[in-house]
Amino acid sequence: MQPCPQHIAEPLLEILRLGLLAIRAAGFSNRGDLCAKHADHLHNIPSLIEDLSPDRLLYYWEAERTTFIEKTNPDDRRLFDDAWSRLKPAILQIKTSSPKPQEVAGAI
Repeated sequence: MQPCPQHIAEPLLEILRLGLLAIRAAGFSNRGDLCAKHADHLHNIPSLIEDLSPDRLLYYWEAERTTFIEKTNPDDRRLFDDAWSRLKPAILQIKTSSPKPQEVAGAI
């Protein structure tokens, strides 16, 4: 298992904490739909923190986070803006350090 570095774990834990608080508030407001959207966004974060991999972190960022953004209104997702901005440098580092496909010698 790959331990999660603190600069990645801290924003992920903040996202998880805020999301659980949002689920609680939505539940008390009888907003089951919003509870489900938050839970879908958050459910893989604990295992990501437990066993970090660049591919899984990118999947969270590009698939799970993006789906959450598409399914919710700005007020429901604004609470994550600070944590996402602190996580973004790690995402950019992974994207820029990913191996690029090799050019085939002699290809036109």
